[in-house]
Amino acid sequence: NKIGKSPTNDFFFTLIYAMTPLPTTQFFLAAAMAKLPKLPIIAGFFFGRAVSYTVLAYSSVYVVKDFKDLIVGRITNEGILTAVLSILLLFILIFLDWKALLIDRKLKMNFRIWRWTEMP
Repeated sequence: NKIGKSPTNDFFFTLIYAMTPLPTTQFFLAAAMAKLPKLPIIAGFFFGRAVSYTVLAYSSVYVVKDFKDLIVGRITNEGILTAVLSILLLFILIFLDWKALLIDRKLKMNFRIWRWTEMP
């Protein structure tokens, strides 16, 4: 609703969007079709990706450290906690009933994620 009304809104929305792991191709296509001003979009994208890639680069040191510990045979508490939390988050993202959450505002899990339909 607020995109395109103010360059500041455009900048901050793009900044936050660029910090997420979501693909930006569709965002840029939508911005071009909506004829949004280019400068706030490009600036927000640049700074957002700079922040997200910097965080990624600095956090990779810990990933490499934990991986080296696994190779040597030592498992750290942080590594176990990270693995368990990652699997739990993946489980929630896959089996969460997003339609019920977003439309009905009910927290439900859907374990039937593959619905096989017969081809005519």
